Amino acid sequence: MKKLLLILFLSFTSTCIYAQIRIDNPGPPFYSNGDSYGFSINPIPGAVSYSWSTQGLGNTLIFYASDTLIDIIFLAPGSYDIICVVTMSDNTQVEYAINVGVSEED
Repeated sequence: MKKLLLILFLSFTSTCIYAQIRIDNPGPPFYSNGDSYGFSINPIPGAVSYSWSTQGLGNTLIFYASDTLIDIIFLAPGSYDIICVVTMSDNTQVEYAINVGVSEED
């Protein structure tokens, strides 16, 4: 029983570490000047779809390069959550997010 719990814990931990939203080039600082910024997530075994969105005070434009790779243009300064909802083959959904600060370019 202890071995089973240890195995389940390690597989959950490795999945959580494995699946994180990454900031691709160019990295911070982020500006609301029309430049696009790349974000990605490692492909997750058993995933059937990836749905990206943002939450923040301003608007954004999201451009899909693939299911796991996007570019975002921030249209206003503020704090934004970049969210990726992953739907697994058993129809469960797992949400991953990262918060970024966006400012006006000097």
